[in-house]
Amino acid sequence: MKVSYYGGVVKEDSNILNKVYADLQRQEQKGLNKYGGTLDKPFSELETIKHAYEEALDLCMYLAKTIETYEQRRTESGDSEERSGVSNTIPTT
Repeated sequence: MKVSYYGGVVKEDSNILNKVYADLQRQEQKGLNKYGGTLDKPFSELETIKHAYEEALDLCMYLAKTIETYEQRRTESGDSEERSGVSNTIPTT
């Protein structure tokens, strides 16, 4: 377990935080392999914003699919909205 220094306090990082660290390092390596650089490489502000927007859209798609799969499983198992406490539709604005 990694030990970190936070505002004068030394503490052990949680397993989840360590997983996120590892995921960030893996993602940076993936970017290095795919794009030939890290985010330290100069990008235009607009290019960075567009890329972040595209990533956010991908996240929305993954979340919508996960919600749909969850709802299908719940319906198949006969679990009701009242018992699960989860709405049976994807929220819309």
